Amino acid sequence: MAKLTGIIFDMDGLLVDSESVYYEGTQHIADRLGLPFTKETYLAGLGISDEELHGYYHQLYDAQVGHEEVERFIQVSYDYCVSLFEAGHAKLKPGVHELLAFCRTKKIKTVVASSNTKKLITLLLNETGIFEQFEAIISADDVPRAKPDPAIFLAAREYLQAERRELLVLEDSKNGLLAAQAAGIPVIMIPDLLPPPDMPDLQVLPQLTDVPDFLIEHYRFD
Repeated sequence: MAKLTGIIFDMDGLLVDSESVYYEGTQHIADRLGLPFTKETYLAGLGISDEELHGYYHQLYDAQVGHEEVERFIQVSYDYCVSLFEAGHAKLKPGVHELLAFCRTKKIKTVVASSNTKKLITLLLNETGIFEQFEAIISADDVPRAKPDPAIFLAAREYLQAERRELLVLEDSKNGLLAAQAAGIPVIMIPDLLPPPDMPDLQVLPQLTDVPDFLIEHYRFD
């Protein structure tokens, strides 16, 4: 039975129910600007970097409304979503407190590795009251490439100074799963807005409340 030294957490859609807020905020601004935006449009851009997402929006809308109007949509929707986060609209996902308490009891180190910016990660973790429960935050600002590139998880492993088999990644997106696999670190998917992808040997748990029992069954703790 492998020893578990550290858990690497994604944030959006895994720790914090922020993806639904991003969708609602972006939909609100798209409607205000008259853009044909739907939930399917949002889901198609889930789990990619900001740069890729902005390119996706330009590809969709430049021919309809022009480059400058799309830039305005991107900025105004971002600002509106931040205002929703600052107002406390993003809540913790079920089981977060219980899992973090379990990690403290078992002396498992906890790190956040998110493709979001450090500014927004800090905002959301502070707003939800769990910022102090993580030893480190690795963000898009710290690595040259976003998930599915493994750079962010390799940076987390370097911080934790542990063997890959002693670590575990918790993710909710396909790009996150691919990044963890490329980094050679075991990963569990906790689905959020999208169902699990068709990937061989993918370990899926319904929600974070199921993680402690899984860890007790599959790992040892020193």
